[in-house]
Amino acid sequence: VEVVLREIELKRISTDMCDSLTVGDDDCEEFEVGPVLLDLPLNGEVERLVEIQIDSGTYDEIEFDIHKVSNDDPEDAAFRQAYPHMIGKSIRVEGTFNGESFVYETDLDEEQEYDLVPPLMIDSLPTATNVTVQIDISTWFVDGNGALVDPATANRGEENEGLVKENIKNSIDAFEDEDEDGDDDDDDDS
Repeated sequence: VEVVLREIELKRISTDMCDSLTVGDDDCEEFEVGPVLLDLPLNGEVERLVEIQIDSGTYDEIEFDIHKVSNDDPEDAAFRQAYPHMIGKSIRVEGTFNGESFVYETDLDEEQEYDLVPPLMIDSLPTATNVTVQIDISTWFVDGNGALVDPATANRGEENEGLVKENIKNSIDAFEDEDEDGDDDDDDDS
């Protein structure tokens, strides 16, 4: 399972300094990375996407785009060169269904926003913390009754295209994850 994310951003809670700046001053509001290719682990393990240093502050939201790779966007140029099989796609899944091989591909291009509750707080000291974006792929190829659908019927123009796109959008969550276990429950060691 491969997923392309772009414009991965943490939004800082507004401060008086930020409020006095002109609208759209990205330095005060966020940092941004991407596009990146996620090769999702299918064994339930946590995959480290990116490790960065961010300014101190309190961040209360994470945003990112599930991104269809453009054939002509300059921001995608290096990505296209590294992953030419993803041009025109945002997600690619290879597997088997009822013993038959399939390839599912979609051009889903969708912004995702998640509140960080509690907010992510970074002080001026070196702080190790983690934000986990959890994607539950087990829900992608399932109908409203919980029955599996053939992934081949979810490709562009097929009967389950809309169902699977909605399932993908609804399968994502994000949260602070100090112990990096991929679990949204309390991170206390007690």
